[in-house]
Amino acid sequence: MDELSTTLNLHPSLLLGTAAVLGLIIGSFLNVVIYRLPLMLIQAQDDAVSPTSETAQLSLALPASHCPACKHPLGITENIPLLSFLLQRGKCRHCAHSIPARYPLIELLSASLTTLVIPLWTERSGTGCTVAHLGIDLPDLH
Repeated sequence: MDELSTTLNLHPSLLLGTAAVLGLIIGSFLNVVIYRLPLMLIQAQDDAVSPTSETAQLSLALPASHCPACKHPLGITENIPLLSFLLQRGKCRHCAHSIPARYPLIELLSASLTTLVIPLWTERSGTGCTVAHLGIDLPDLH
């Protein structure tokens, strides 16, 4: 752990980059939860009223990510948080349907918050890069 702390203290951009990637991944998962959880609750309520085995059960894991318009499954290169949206210019590669801006905004917000929080957490826990290493002046909260 000392090697990791030393590396992060010498290269704070490594900490920020790692935090940003982690935040993008978290944001991507949050998008899945935001989209699917309400649908899962509605499906569970409908199944409780009139159970049917004909409809496929929706979960956070299945079905795989797909275009909401054409239902085409997304490939691995279409599933890279934020980057895929930018490279595809906000449209599905298969049907050219617009992808809602909510998806990259949530990923970007999550990456930004993670990038801000991780250095604060590592400073308080004494396990890595401090806010001072990043050149950020925080107000005294005492």
